Amino acid sequence: MSRLPSSASSPAAPTLPGEPFASWQEAARGQSEESPRLPISVLIGEAIELSYFLEARWEPVEGDEEAGILPAPGMKSALAAGKMAPTLVGDLRELALAVGWAQAQFQACAPPTFVAPVERGKELLGELRECLGFLFDDGVHDDHDRSLARLTASHSDTSTHDALALSLDGFAYYAQEHRDQLALLPGFDPAILDEALETADRLRRQSALQLTAASRERRRDALALRNRLCSLLVTKTNELRRAARFVFRHHPDIVALCASTYARQRQARSRARRTEKADESPSS
Repeated sequence: MSRLPSSASSPAAPTLPGEPFASWQEAARGQSEESPRLPISVLIGEAIELSYFLEARWEPVEGDEEAGILPAPGMKSALAAGKMAPTLVGDLRELALAVGWAQAQFQACAPPTFVAPVERGKELLGELRECLGFLFDDGVHDDHDRSLARLTASHSDTSTHDALALSLDGFAYYAQEHRDQLALLPGFDPAILDEALETADRLRRQSALQLTAASRERRRDALALRNRLCSLLVTKTNELRRAARFVFRHHPDIVALCASTYARQRQARSRARRTEKADESPSS
């Protein structure tokens, strides 16, 4: 009996990055950069499943009437007709791994997602402003009052992360000069001076993450590479399914084995929604 060509047998897991990832990256040049229509995990899983389908259905089945086994052709007939690459099993598995690696690289490019402490920053700013105002409210308009007025005029912007950070810095550094006096005020915790400076730093770091062009460019390039590899993998899976539909055109039960379960379930949900809407529509 002839067997699946050795080039299409189960390959050892490739080391990434490197071969065969580099070759697939090159092969994906010119592919569509649109995001795939199905989840990455589903795309990878279906590609692997199809590779095993191809191996299992490579040889024709002669059939055994007593055992209830029906005769069926084998996928190698599509290879003989030039409708399928001889390396398709290995291609699907290698490319699925490459897509998984590219997806991991894309996710690694995502900036840290911590919430900027905007509300806390505004609370601290208000507390510092009120405490300093109360401290200098002695009925005498002196240099302290004038300094606080200038500080309030120049450091009260809270419209952006950077502006709020600057305002916090200004009031925190000014309050540090009067730390001992402020500590005597009822309910004032001197620790908020350090917290204000730390909050300002966190606000700036969040702003920097949002504005770093290089980070955005790396993420965009990683996404484009992932999508090109996905497009190539979709092409390979479609190639196998198209060949299987022809080879097993008289065996719909076998064709169903290589169909996309995800797509079938999605279509079923869509039909169910249409039926539900039709049932809800008032009859004419």
